[in-house]
Amino acid sequence: MTQAQEPQAKLTLDDLERFLDLPAEDDGLLPFCDAAAVLAGFDPLELRAVGDDTKMPEDLLAQLRPLCEVTADPEASSRWSLLLYERRKALMRLGTRERMIEALAANPAREQSALQRGFERLLQPGPYALESLSRDELASLHTVLEWLAGILDGLPAPGAIDKALHRHDLLAPMRRLTAAGFVGRDEELARLEQFVAGPPPGAPLFVHGPGGVGKSTLLAQFILDQVETQDLLIAYLDVDRPTIRPELPQTFLLDALGQLQSQLEVPKLYFESTAKELEYELRRYEGQRSFESVNVAGAGAEVFGDRLTEWAKGRTVLIVVDTFEEVQFFGPDVTESFLSFAFELQKRAPNARVLLSGRTLPNEYIARVAGQLLHQPRESPDDPLPLDRIPEAKRPITLDVLDDESARRLLANSIAASGMAALPERDLDDIVRVVSRNPMCLKLAARLLRDEGVDALAKDRAALLTKLRAEKIQALLYGRILLHLHADDVRKVAYPGLVVRRIDAAVVEQVLAEPCGLEFKDGLTPASIVSDLAQEAALVEVDPIDGSLRHRPDVRRAMLEDLTDHVEASVVETIDKNAVKHYAKQDTDDVIARAEEIYHRLRLRQAWRTISPRWTDQAGSRLKGALDELAAEQRLWLAERLGVTLDARARQSADQSAWEAQVERSANRYLKGQAPLDALKVLQERSARLPRSALFGIESDVYRFLSEPDRALAVARRGVESATADGAIDMALELLLRMVVIDEGRGSLAAAEATLKEARAVAVHSSSRLLRFRVAVTALRLHRQLHPKAREERAVLRRDARAMLDNEMLRRLRERPVLLREAAAELAKDEPRLAAAAIEILGIEVASDSQAESFGRAIAHAAAEKKLPQGQTLDDALQAVKESNFDPRAVRQVATEVLTGRDTRKLGSELSKIEAGHVVLRGFRDYFRAGVADSLSIDPSKRRSR
Repeated sequence: MTQAQEPQAKLTLDDLERFLDLPAEDDGLLPFCDAAAVLAGFDPLELRAVGDDTKMPEDLLAQLRPLCEVTADPEASSRWSLLLYERRKALMRLGTRERMIEALAANPAREQSALQRGFERLLQPGPYALESLSRDELASLHTVLEWLAGILDGLPAPGAIDKALHRHDLLAPMRRLTAAGFVGRDEELARLEQFVAGPPPGAPLFVHGPGGVGKSTLLAQFILDQVETQDLLIAYLDVDRPTIRPELPQTFLLDALGQLQSQLEVPKLYFESTAKELEYELRRYEGQRSFESVNVAGAGAEVFGDRLTEWAKGRTVLIVVDTFEEVQFFGPDVTESFLSFAFELQKRAPNARVLLSGRTLPNEYIARVAGQLLHQPRESPDDPLPLDRIPEAKRPITLDVLDDESARRLLANSIAASGMAALPERDLDDIVRVVSRNPMCLKLAARLLRDEGVDALAKDRAALLTKLRAEKIQALLYGRILLHLHADDVRKVAYPGLVVRRIDAAVVEQVLAEPCGLEFKDGLTPASIVSDLAQEAALVEVDPIDGSLRHRPDVRRAMLEDLTDHVEASVVETIDKNAVKHYAKQDTDDVIARAEEIYHRLRLRQAWRTISPRWTDQAGSRLKGALDELAAEQRLWLAERLGVTLDARARQSADQSAWEAQVERSANRYLKGQAPLDALKVLQERSARLPRSALFGIESDVYRFLSEPDRALAVARRGVESATADGAIDMALELLLRMVVIDEGRGSLAAAEATLKEARAVAVHSSSRLLRFRVAVTALRLHRQLHPKAREERAVLRRDARAMLDNEMLRRLRERPVLLREAAAELAKDEPRLAAAAIEILGIEVASDSQAESFGRAIAHAAAEKKLPQGQTLDDALQAVKESNFDPRAVRQVATEVLTGRDTRKLGSELSKIEAGHVVLRGFRDYFRAGVADSLSIDPSKRRSR
C-alpha cells in the first residue's frame, strides 16, 4: 500500500485535548462541570458540585480553568464561565429540564443576570411570553438557545425572539414618550381610531400642531393602545433619520420594509426582491434628463402598495410619517412630490393607513383634500382655514392646547415627578391660567416651581405668577430657568452663549470666556463649567457624535431672536469673530469645525469669496438647522447649497443668478413629482434668462410634459441661440439633442434627423466626450429607424460609437442611467461590458408590456445557453413564461418575485463574459431597445399630474 493509499486516522477527543493542551476529562470533575453548565457565570472559589457526596479534587481550579473563560466583574473578583463546547457537553449529560433544575439547586446563591434568568426561564415549560421581556432578556435568550439547541424540546424559535426584539425596538421610543403618563386627548384618539378601524380612507390623515403641543406623544399613546388591543402592523418613519431623504420617497419605503419584515409572516426573499426594485428605481433616475427617467416615477408606491396588500392578508398597516416639517423644510416642490407619493400609496394599498404629522398643515395637502378652501375669501391671509368644512373622514386633526382638566393633571404629574409636594387645586388652576395649557409650557412651569421653591408661591403669589406671565411664555420660562442656574459662570455660558451652537471646554476658553466675562480661578476651569452646564437637561443636550453640548433646538428658536434685546451687539459680534478664529485653525478634514466656522461667517455676513472656499457638502449636512437663524441674503446662499427651495417671497429679493438656481431645483422637483403646472408657475415668476440659463431646457421639458411639443421646441431653440451667442457650445448641443428627442417622441423622425445633423456639426467643437458619445448613440438610433436597410452606413456609425466606449466612458455611463440604456440599446450585441453594466445599474425594468415580453425572450435565450443563474424555482418560472408565450404578466412575476438582487448581479457578470455577437446579447439589446422606445414615445398627457 502506497503512502497515498494509507487510511487516515480519525482525530479523537483525547487527541484534540492533547493538541489544545487541555487535560483529559476526569470523572471527578464532571459534577462541577454539570453545576457550572447551568450557571451563566460563577465564582470558582464558591462553586458547589451537583450531588451532596461529591469529593472536591485537590487541583479543582487547575482542572477547571482550561474549560472556562474568565470575565472581569468590576464590582467583584473575576468570574468564570464554561466554554460553549464544555457547557453543551455537560447539558447533554444532564439531558432533561428536571435534572438541570436539580443542578441549579447545588448553587442557590447564584447571580441573577439577564442571561441566568433567561436560562432558568427556558427550564420552565412553555409557552413563553416574549412580549413581556426586556430587551436585555430577549437578547440573552439567543445565547441560551445556543446552549440548549438540540437538547431540550419546546424552546422558542430564534425567529420568534427576533420578532419580539424588533417589536421592542419599534415601541421603545413610544414608551419613553409616554413614560411620565398621558392625559386627555380623548377626541383626537377617537379620530385616530376611526381612521385606522374604519373603511379605506381616500387620503392620508394629517395631524398638525405647534411645537410642544404633544403630537409625538399623542401618536405614541395611540400606537401603544392599538398594538395592545388590535392586530396592527406598524411602520414609524421619522423624517429626521439619516437614512431618509425627503426628496426620494423610495427611501421611506425601504425604511418601512425593514420595520415590517419582522412583523409579517412572509419569506425574507420577498422583502429582498421588493427592496431590490426600489433601489434600482433610485438608480434609474437621472436629474439631467429627468423626463426620460420619469417613466418609473411613482412606481415605488405602486410596487410597495401592491405587495403590502398581498402580504398583510387583511391586516391593517399603519404607516406613520412623523416630523413632516422636515419634508416642508426642503420647499413646496419636495412637499408636493412627497404628498403625491403618499396619496398614491394610500390609493394602492387599501389596507394601509398613512398618517402624517407635523407642525404646519401644508397648503399642498389642503389642495388635495379640499382645494376649494384655499380659494375662499378670508379677512386676512393669516386667518386659519375653516377646516371644519372638510368631511370628517379627510379632515386633518388640529392638535391644540389641553383642556382644563387635562392641563391640571399634567401639571400635577410634572410637579410630582420633580419631587415636590402636591399643590392645592387653586394653585394649579392659577398656574395653568398664566402659563397656558401647552404641555411643554406646563412642564417648564413645574421646573421653575422647583427652582423657585413651592414656598415662594405661598409667600408672594402675585410676584411668582407675574414671573410666569409673558407674551412668549416658552421663551420666558427658559429664561427663568437660565436665571436659576446654580453657578453664575454657567449662566453666562448658557446666555449669551446661545450665539454658539456647540459648547465644549475649548469653546468656553477660546470663544466665550472674554466676551462673557469669565475668570478661571479658585478651581474653576472650562471643563468644570461644561460639566455643570451638562446637568441642565432642559437647556442642553449631548451631541452623540462628538460629545459636545448643544442648546436644545426649542431653546434656540424661542430665545435667539431676542438675544440682542438683552446683550450688546458688540458682545455678540465678538463671540462670532472668536468662533471663526477658533474653528478656522482646526484640521481641514474636521467636518464639525468647518460647519461651525461657516455658520459664524454667515452670521457676520462675510463676503462670499471668503465663505465659498470653506464650503464642503459634509459640513453642509450639519448646517440644516441654521437656515432660519440667518439674514435673508445669507439664508438664500445656504439654501442653495443645502438643496432647499425657498418660497416665492424669499426668491423675489434674489439676483438673477440666485433666482435661476432656486427655480432650476424647484421646477425639476415638480417635474419629478409629475406636477408640470406647478413647475411652469415657478418658471414664469420671471421672463428674463441668463445667456447660459439651465431654465431653457427645463421649460422645454415642462411643455413636452404638457403635450405641447411645438412650444417645447421653441423654448429649446431660444436656448440654443442664447447659448451659441455666449459661446456655450456644450449647452447648445445639449438643447439640440433635447429637440431631437422631442421630435422623435412624437414620430417626426425626419425633423429629428435634420436637428441631429445640426447637433453633429456643433459636436465637433464640443469639449465633452460624453455629449459627443450621446450624439453618436442618437445617430445610430435614428438611422436604424429611418434607414433600416442601410447596414453599411450604420456599421460605420456603430464603429465610431464603439471607438469612444473605453473604460472611462463606461465608468461615466454608470452615472448616466438614461444614456447607459440608450447605448445598450444600440451597442450591447457587440459590447458585452456595456450589456453587463446596464443590467447591474438599471436592474430589471418591466414597466411596460413590450419591455416585459422582450425581457422574457432575453432570459429564455440566456437560460438555454446556460448563461443564467441555475435553480429549480427559476427553471420552473421560465418554463411557465415560455408556455404562456411570453405573457407580460408571467414575465413580471419572474422579474419581481423570482429573480433576486444576487441573481441580477450574477446575470450581469455572466453577460460580461459572453463573446460579442452572441444571440443572448442580441436578446438583451432588444430588451433595452424596448425600454428606450417606451421612454421616448409615452404620451405625457397620460402621466399622473395635477
